[in-house]
Amino acid sequence: QTASAYWQAEKTYKSLGAIMPEQGWTFSANAYAYMANKRLFPLIDIEASHGWLLPWRNSSVWVRGYAGQSLGDQHTAFGNSYFGGFRNNYIDNQRTHRYRDASAMPGAEIDEISAHNYGKCLVELNLRPYHFNNVGSMNFYPTTAYASAFTSVLVTNPYHLQLYDHGEGIPSCSTYTNVGAQLNCELVLFKYLKTTWSVGYARIFMPDKTNKGQWMCSLKLL
Repeated sequence: QTASAYWQAEKTYKSLGAIMPEQGWTFSANAYAYMANKRLFPLIDIEASHGWLLPWRNSSVWVRGYAGQSLGDQHTAFGNSYFGGFRNNYIDNQRTHRYRDASAMPGAEIDEISAHNYGKCLVELNLRPYHFNNVGSMNFYPTTAYASAFTSVLVTNPYHLQLYDHGEGIPSCSTYTNVGAQLNCELVLFKYLKTTWSVGYARIFMPDKTNKGQWMCSLKLL
């Protein structure tokens, strides 16, 4: 069984020609609870962000902060939070910029990183969208294209210096850093079907000094 509750407040603005908020602030708090095998696993997440409009028209920079705490047994799957990937599906119906989700960490595989508690910061640059004119045909034409660049730092288990697993000591407090970009293009099919085609790439730098890249392709319908 699962239960969840959330509270959210925001005050954002966008200027003429914008396709997403360009300045303002948001705040949200989320609480989850999982009941598995008669054991309760509560989790709490908070998220706050602030955006500034840049001198270039319809361009903005956002700073987003996240923090979370799991209150269940950290040695079980339900007692931790998991991170990785852009979070976009190949065929999707949710928002395109899902790298903004708390659980996203582009460059790593989905749910590759686990944490009993965590802190995360994301800095994002949204560039001015390009609006197409007189391109395409009546049944297939693009409307806008827009790009974003981002970098984030994830600190897992910041309150623990070392965790012992099956008699072997492994580092518990770890830091992950990534950098990436995403390009979105909105196209209309058959006059009425609005779609968004997205492609992105990110590279993550792991605590063991290794790094790897990840591509993302997604098609959002409606």
